[in-house]
Amino acid sequence: MAITVTNLLTAGSSANSAPYTTGTITPATDGSPILCIVSNSASAGRAVSAITGLGLTWTVVVQGAAFAVTHRGAIWQGVGTASTGTCDIAFGGSSVTGAAWSFIQLAGANKTTPIVSGQATSATGSGTGPTVNLASAVTSGNCAIGGLCVDAGITPTAGTGFTAFSTTYNTPNTTVGSEYHATSTSATVNWTIASNNWGITACEVAAAATGDSQFVGWVPL
Repeated sequence: MAITVTNLLTAGSSANSAPYTTGTITPATDGSPILCIVSNSASAGRAVSAITGLGLTWTVVVQGAAFAVTHRGAIWQGVGTASTGTCDIAFGGSSVTGAAWSFIQLAGANKTTPIVSGQATSATGSGTGPTVNLASAVTSGNCAIGGLCVDAGITPTAGTGFTAFSTTYNTPNTTVGSEYHATSTSATVNWTIASNNWGITACEVAAAATGDSQFVGWVPL
């Protein structure tokens, strides 16, 4: 079964806040995992310390390094049976000066261990081509996810073979991007942007495990 990726919410806030509370998110309730791609601006580029909400267990997938002094990107995963509601995104009890987030749901993904072990990474840099390579090529049937954090309000273009969801910007000039490639068999995750400082995060999502074989009846001889 192919993995289908749905954008649940892409939004942000320019307010100084700790934590940020998102708008209402209405996920499917079939146990499909949810990823949250975060882009934030804060003194010393504070990292996301916790995400709570939707009745899910949230853990960090990859936390990017700070870049351009104040900016940082991350991917978190939520596992369990989701319910409609909001999420809180916290930064260790400290207020940050702006953040943006993108929540995506992964139908057809492994519901208990959605991220392939060792297949999550990040990079920072500057220029027009944010790029990072996973440790190995994506397995056929799995899905590549890319997150983007830029220290300017821009409209990024998805990487080769990827599909990007909407982006949001907030003062002080933060862009978040989320993209997926449902048929990737490459290790490369990339974007194209107007020349700026950037952080990129990436991971491989595992397809749902094949169910055990079932007895369906006797065939008479």
